[in-house]
Order: sequence, then C-alpha cells, then structure tokens
Amino acid sequence: MDDGLLSMVSAAGGMEKAILILLVFSSVALWSVVFLKIPELYAAKKNSARFLEKFHESETFANLQELDKPENDCVHLRVFKAALAATAGKRVPAPPATKNQPATFRIQPANTTEELILLNMQHTSAGYLLHMQKGLSMMATLGSTTPFIGLFGTVVGIMTTFHDLGMTKTPSMQVVAPGISGALVATAAGLAVAIPAVIACNSFNAEIEELRELSNVFIEKMMALIRANSQTATPAQAVAAAPRAPAAPVIAAKPAAKAAAPADDDDGEDEDDEEDEDAELAAKPAAKAGQKARNA
Repeated sequence: MDDGLLSMVSAAGGMEKAILILLVFSSVALWSVVFLKIPELYAAKKNSARFLEKFHESETFANLQELDKPENDCVHLRVFKAALAATAGKRVPAPPATKNQPATFRIQPANTTEELILLNMQHTSAGYLLHMQKGLSMMATLGSTTPFIGLFGTVVGIMTTFHDLGMTKTPSMQVVAPGISGALVATAAGLAVAIPAVIACNSFNAEIEELRELSNVFIEKMMALIRANSQTATPAQAVAAAPRAPAAPVIAAKPAAKAAAPADDDDGEDEDDEEDEDAELAAKPAAKAGQKARNA
C-alpha cells in the first residue's frame, strides 16, 4: 500500500507535487491548532465548573477570592473580578435633564453605575471568548478551501496526462493510469485535510458557545446579586452611620392621692371654690368693723 502510494506520488507532475506539499503544511498547521485547543478548552470548562460549584456553596464574595490564581483562570473568574473592580467606585445619579449636553459627559467617569458594571462584565467575557476562538478561523478556512485545492491539482494532473497521451504513438492504459492516479492523490489529500478541519472547528465552536451561554447566565446572576445587595445595604449603612441620640431620662410617676375626676367636673368645682373664698375675704373686714363698733 505504501509502495503504491509512493509510486503514485512519484508519478504525479510538478504542479501536483507542489499542491501536495502545500496540503501537507496545511495539515501540520491544522493538527497543531487542534492539539493546542483541546487542553485549552478542557481546562476552561473544568475551571468554570469548579468556580460555579464554589460560587453556589459560598455565602459571600470573600470566599471566592481565594480562587484568583493563574491555574484557575476561566471566563467566570474573569467576569467575577471585573464585577468587583467595577463596584469599587461610588455610585452617582444620572445627570439632570437640563444638563444633558455632550459637554457634561465624561469619557471616564470617576464613579460607576450598574450599567458600567454590566458592560465591564460583558466586555471581559467577550474578550476571553474571543481569545478562545483564535485559530478557529484558520481551521474553517482550511476546511472550506483544501478540497478545492486538491481538486485543482487533480484537474491539472489529468490535463497533463491526456496531453502526454496525445503525444504518444501507441496509447495504452499503462501510459494513462500512472498520471491519472497521481492526479487523484491531490483530491484525496485535500479531503484528508478538510474533513478533520470541519469536524474540529464545529466541535470547538460548540464548546465555546456553551461557555458563552454559561457566562451570560452568570452575568445575570451577578447583576441580580449586586442590585439586591445595594438595595439592602444602603438603609442598613445609613442606620449604622447615623449618630445615636442620648437616652431620655426615665421619670417615675408619683402615685396619685386621689382618683382623677372628669375634666368638666374639676373645672366647675374650682370655680365654686374661688367664689366662696372671695366671699369669705369680703366678709372678714365687715365683721371686724362691727365688732369694733360694739366694743366702743
């Protein structure tokens, strides 16, 4: 089989051999990318699964910061770090409508908002996934072009064979067969490069799309947690920061000597007592004057 393949390759013309060399280099490049992408995607999925497991088991973000190591790098860890970096700034309200002019907006505001946090996480996820897609475009190109390159070599080889056949005085299969077989090797080589390229490219794209979906779900969870914590933490922080007023002194109520009567009755009795006292004060001088007159 090997001797037959080598004999067919040796029987091919110069153009076919050049195309075969080109397809060999294409195959080497293809398998180099495949052998680099397989462990990279495996580590990314493994680290993402570990981070999500730790995320669901943790109660605070502090427990997740211990995973910030190079060997644990994954899209979820990068999104988490981007969210923490964005929440480090203070939140500011939106600019008033009266000042909604281009001159009032800054390219790099000092504070952050929920929109900036969301954009920071989305951009981090997109950058990581874009890095993971490196090499896939070359694989897609090889998968779509190498069959035509091999077919071009076959067409050129068959044309050369028939030209040589017409130049001979005694045409026979022994003259035609080696050239045609050598030309068909180029098509087989092109398919040998294209089929693995298409399979690997589709498989890697499916893995990256799965990571993209998991990343989008994680971003939504992070935004929900950030909104919930910001809404619950703001009143608590305000209460904790407010100065406490000194406790009012407690005054013990003295026991009443008599039971309190209705308010209307007290007012009437007070008025009667005041009239009696005035009458007694007015009668005392008159009684004293009468007593002095009798003594005289």
